[in-house]
Amino acid sequence: MFNTLQFIRVITRINSLKSLALGLLITSSGVVFSFAANADSSQPERVLTSIRPLTLLLQDLVTQAQLNDQFQIHTLLQSSQSPHHFSLRLSDKRQLQDADLVVWVGESLEHFLSASLEQRDSKNTLELSALETVIWPPSKNDTAHNHSAHNDDHHNHNGHDPHLWLNPANAGIIASAFTRRYAIQYPQLVAANKLLQKQLTELTLQLRKLMPARNANPLVFHDSLGHFTSAMMITPFPALTEVPEQQIGLRHLLELNNGKPFSCLLADSSEIAQAKGYAKRLKLPLVSFDLLAGNMEIATYRDYLASIAADIEKCGA
Repeated sequence: MFNTLQFIRVITRINSLKSLALGLLITSSGVVFSFAANADSSQPERVLTSIRPLTLLLQDLVTQAQLNDQFQIHTLLQSSQSPHHFSLRLSDKRQLQDADLVVWVGESLEHFLSASLEQRDSKNTLELSALETVIWPPSKNDTAHNHSAHNDDHHNHNGHDPHLWLNPANAGIIASAFTRRYAIQYPQLVAANKLLQKQLTELTLQLRKLMPARNANPLVFHDSLGHFTSAMMITPFPALTEVPEQQIGLRHLLELNNGKPFSCLLADSSEIAQAKGYAKRLKLPLVSFDLLAGNMEIATYRDYLASIAADIEKCGA
């Protein structure tokens, strides 16, 4: 028979076993939680670019490295939207918050992003216009138009054209910056980047040979092709305006009409409505080009740049 002391010892032993079981349960939960946390950290890197040409370029790099499962690359601006007129919605701000890396050109083009990105760790953003090795086309003393009195800080990078992605050499610089960001975690990117650099060089040489538009004399609605013409080693195209919002006076239009005849008015597809009236007044055919890769059938950076070249060729046809 149990005496009182033995009964107390049994109860104490049972309670000790319960405590041990509870401790094991907590430990087990901790292991499961830790595993779940590790599973979360293995989710694909969420990369958000401001415009689709950047998405195409980075997707080419990731695909070449066979890392499509490790990266989700999305675009903030949709095909019908322009960085010149864009305002962030709540859903856009949520995308920015959720992104592991935001790739943007800079305040000169996407002024609407500045305030939101100031709140992010700078390590989680890649500002392309701030890259020291970016190649800028020579500043032109534009004889076709002179808007020196007009200073638009939202479309100016120390006097440079901000559409830097149109130069394949800059595309290579962007790809290299992205590679450096992820090279330790994904060393496959290093070899893929080397191959991409070679392909971009070959693309430049091929497009230069396919540019009979050297004989054409396009007038650009909005000054956005400086990087492309510089890379193709052709004379910069004169432009009606430095920024789409700028009003163009009658005197300026008359001056243009009295100069060398233009073969067409080139306008980004998102600016056709604005450019149509000016084309009519200048008696020029209106040719559109896809500056922001709004055509979803364009699936690579190579195809994108080739489409720009093809559209320019239409102007000389």
